[in-house]
Amino acid sequence: MRLRANVLLTGLLILGLIAAACGEDEEVTTTTAAPAAEAPETTAAPEDPIVVGVPALIATHPFYVEQYRYFQHEADRQGAELIIVDSAPTGELNEVQMLDDAYSLLERGVDAIIMEYINPQPFLDFQVEAASRGVCVLNESQTPLTGAQNWNEDNYAGGYAVGVAAGEWAAAKGDSAPKMAVIVRPDNPPILARSNGFVEGVQSVVPGAEVVAEAQAIGPEEHAAAFANMAAANPDASVWFAPEIDSGVAGLAALAEQGLTDPGEVFLAVTNVSEAGLEVLAAGDTPLQAAYMYSKNNLASIQMFRDALACARGESRPPTVYMLGNVVDSDNLADIQQMLQDLDSSGEYPQYLEDLIQSVIDYRDEPQTTP
Repeated sequence: MRLRANVLLTGLLILGLIAAACGEDEEVTTTTAAPAAEAPETTAAPEDPIVVGVPALIATHPFYVEQYRYFQHEADRQGAELIIVDSAPTGELNEVQMLDDAYSLLERGVDAIIMEYINPQPFLDFQVEAASRGVCVLNESQTPLTGAQNWNEDNYAGGYAVGVAAGEWAAAKGDSAPKMAVIVRPDNPPILARSNGFVEGVQSVVPGAEVVAEAQAIGPEEHAAAFANMAAANPDASVWFAPEIDSGVAGLAALAEQGLTDPGEVFLAVTNVSEAGLEVLAAGDTPLQAAYMYSKNNLASIQMFRDALACARGESRPPTVYMLGNVVDSDNLADIQQMLQDLDSSGEYPQYLEDLIQSVIDYRDEPQTTP
């Protein structure tokens, strides 16, 4: 409960009445009171800041480092407080720890919680408990939960977009049947949607494109090994795909070991790009030539935090938001980097950025394209 100045004034009034009652037996001297001076105007004490808690999926991952930086930036601009708890101190996904941390944040009295998880089942009871305490839960997840705030990436669309870019590259060099090497994750529907989207995006431009190698991998080390194996077995594969930038960059070294370094002959596309990955893209001397930047990591992170504040104030928000994004390549890289620079401004955002953030809101009711 937030205390205000009128509570303090009421307490003082009660104490005064008690003191008067205690002095009833004393002789009372009657005097003519001087005209009372006008009471000074009291100013209500400011409300406590809204507190938003985040049990961080993997706080040290570059993608989430950036997302939480945008949370903090918006918290500073809005006069809110942000509490981030690293729920994966070893760098490995740990939803048991995340759930414990979420309950701990409830006990700390936060007003809203933003969280992300793969399996929603363990968090159902937590959501009920949070609601009983009036705490908003914004669920950044692939699986919608009734009553939760959901932020879902359109993973298929991201993969498809960079697939089209790769297909156009192959067509421009006269290759009507490029061979593809793709990282897939049948156990992870969002990642699988990205891979499926990529393949179909390439084939939408060059129908003769064929997947000649695919591998399952998690994390940069496994991706590097998978790229090395696929490249050794398929040195003529020219179109490559990794589902996120850090793993894709790790794969570049493996391609280099097989002599696949010429961006005129090899095309690597990734999704889930980070700002660090943009620097590799900007260099322009590697097969990494297209990436998909989900707005979750910048524009939507800002809107997500704004939604957390609004929810904590009692304002309603639609239950589901699908992420927008865009392909980043050499043609628009400078514009993207300027946008990120403007987002880091400590003052008001330029109008074009506010318009872009608004576009995230406007997209909420659009259907997701993932099959």
